[in-house]
Amino acid sequence: MNLASISKSIALCCIFLATAYLCAAQHYVILQSGDSISGIRLTYDSPIAQNAYFSLDQNRWKANEIVRFSNNNGTFANLSNIHGNDTERYALRIKKGRVNAFEEIPFGVYCDDTLRVYPGMKKINKLLASGKQLDYYNLGNGPVYAANYKNMMRDFDSNSESVYYIEHHRKLKRTQIALLTAGLGIMSYEFFRQDNFEFTPIFALGTVISLAPLLAQSPKKEDIWIAFDEFNKPKVGTE
Repeated sequence: MNLASISKSIALCCIFLATAYLCAAQHYVILQSGDSISGIRLTYDSPIAQNAYFSLDQNRWKANEIVRFSNNNGTFANLSNIHGNDTERYALRIKKGRVNAFEEIPFGVYCDDTLRVYPGMKKINKLLASGKQLDYYNLGNGPVYAANYKNMMRDFDSNSESVYYIEHHRKLKRTQIALLTAGLGIMSYEFFRQDNFEFTPIFALGTVISLAPLLAQSPKKEDIWIAFDEFNKPKVGTE
């Protein structure tokens, strides 16, 4: 074998090894500092009476030092920046695009190389993400925020369709609060005005009004998703 053949073989071997490493290095962490570090295997441990921590190959960080991370089961956001460094709350990215959607999950189900789904749970496992709950979001690789009126109006204000549905979401929420308050008020009035309580038509009316906000719950969720989808649509002329 001549020198040219040997050099070619070495080059092909190097390319193969580099490709294999890149394929294997699918786990990563993004630190509070903004640094992104990739590796082969990300693990999580929460010892009793100690701080939880993540390990990526030979590196280790406290859980609240990491903003986002990825393992075999998906990409996750650490919610400590939103709910406080003393909390252990995480959200799974359920939709990717110009803006990404996250659903809060119990990370204990997702922390291993495979999902911790035990016999008997199967498809009815309520601990797994539904893929339907838009709890948090982020723009590109930016910070994760709660999917509420204040945050979404600030970040989605460039899209008039999104703004319309965010505003409609708030109107439904206010209507729910108003109906619940009115219904409870009627029920309380009717309860306290009687010496011996009886289920009267007025009390029934208060009950119906109190339960009415449940009818707006599904449309209210749909408004948030529609606002999200509208903002995620490609801009004309960018395809």
